[in-house]
Amino acid sequence: MPYIKQTWEDEELADVALYNILDSEDTPINEGVKIELATDVITAGTGVTAERMNHIEQGIEDATNTAESAFSAISSLGADDIPYTPTTPADWDTEPDFIDGALDELAGRVETLESIPAPTVKGRVEFLYSGFPSSDGAPMTAFAGGSTPAEQMLYWAFANSANQYREFLCKLVGYNGGGLTFTFLVHRTSAAAGETYIFEAAIQRIVPGTTNLTSSKTYDYNAVTVTIPDGPPDAGIPMLGTITFTDGADMDNLADGDFFILRFRRDVSDTATDVARVLAGISGVES
Repeated sequence: MPYIKQTWEDEELADVALYNILDSEDTPINEGVKIELATDVITAGTGVTAERMNHIEQGIEDATNTAESAFSAISSLGADDIPYTPTTPADWDTEPDFIDGALDELAGRVETLESIPAPTVKGRVEFLYSGFPSSDGAPMTAFAGGSTPAEQMLYWAFANSANQYREFLCKLVGYNGGGLTFTFLVHRTSAAAGETYIFEAAIQRIVPGTTNLTSSKTYDYNAVTVTIPDGPPDAGIPMLGTITFTDGADMDNLADGDFFILRFRRDVSDTATDVARVLAGISGVES
């Protein structure tokens, strides 16, 4: 807002300044008298004159106009008007010539951060229950840990006499189309180094309002071979198994939010003849 300058003028008297002294009722006590300061003046002060006051008024107006011009100039500046361009981290120690230069630096850094893609949160499989089919189910049992009190490590005992199964009702959550990876831990009982376990998994999608859970279904399995390493490792040391599915038909066209049955089994065409002990828990995440 512009400053409205005032104009000051000196008072002009017709003659020497004389004063009337009145009482509280405005009745003259003395008329036409002079009033003088009786105390000695050590330092004479600066008189208030129209010239001095007008000088102050002009200074206020000039300062206001200068500030408004500077603000207008800064507001109209764009990125192309700023000669300063940061190139290295050390340039942050350089002070730009214009206020807008600093703002332009900040905007450039923000644009750089915005150009960094946000991390993708991968989907996961929620396991809602674990069971087994009406026959050839792998029973759950436990072995003891070595702590006090001893842990009870639950596992599914997959024998080599016939293909044995576990089943899971699952839900796919937060899926982005990257396929699925299932991992599990398996202990040998007495298998020798170089012998193998073959585990397989299959997905059967459940479509609410369409899928008849009492009808016959065909399961297409993906497999992994777990080979007993040299040593072999102590029976208490687990080995890792990983089974993957690619997006689409390989995983029965699952989409985010779908329910499905995961069927997991040991294929006895493997070479190990002992019981494979799979710890009672499978992890499923987006690949």
